[in-house]
Amino acid sequence: MPVMDGYEATKKIREQEQFKDLPILAMTANVMKQDIEKVLAVGMNAHIAKPLDFDLMFITMAKWVHPKTQVNSTEKSVSDGNDNEVTQISKIACINYESSTLKNRPKLFKKTLIRFYDKEQNFEQRFKAAQQQGNQEMLEAHSLKGLAGTLGMIKLQELAFELETACNESSEDIQNKLKLVLGELSQVLDSIAQELLE
Repeated sequence: MPVMDGYEATKKIREQEQFKDLPILAMTANVMKQDIEKVLAVGMNAHIAKPLDFDLMFITMAKWVHPKTQVNSTEKSVSDGNDNEVTQISKIACINYESSTLKNRPKLFKKTLIRFYDKEQNFEQRFKAAQQQGNQEMLEAHSLKGLAGTLGMIKLQELAFELETACNESSEDIQNKLKLVLGELSQVLDSIAQELLE
């Protein structure tokens, strides 16, 4: 930025009382743990990594950016989902429905789960390809961690965080962490297929 960077701009914005609740999202290729901590420390609400994962980007934006006109819970349930979809999603093993940021938007939740299923079947291949491209595998772990958290996949989120940390520290334990992630991810994908795709 020509005059001040995003960190300094955020500090200036947060100093103004009328903007204390204004959503500010970082979008940067800097995805080290300390980079994300710096983003949050200056008052930004969330971090979106580049290269962009569009699913995760829109989910993150939807979490923080809301229309001024609120719909009541009855209108929301009619327009954005039904009891059957909530029941379907609630049956998926490894998902804590209430911890998901999409719990009040069952149609979007279900759609995102199906897209997650389609995309993450080749997580291992993407991760290993990223390793061959100059230690870019941390981006894959970071993206998986974010999506898992958004979708209420608590254990997968924790394991992906451990994998991301191992990548960030160039740990010798990366392969063991990857194995744990793949085991949990396999269970999640099987459960999604059983409840939503059969």
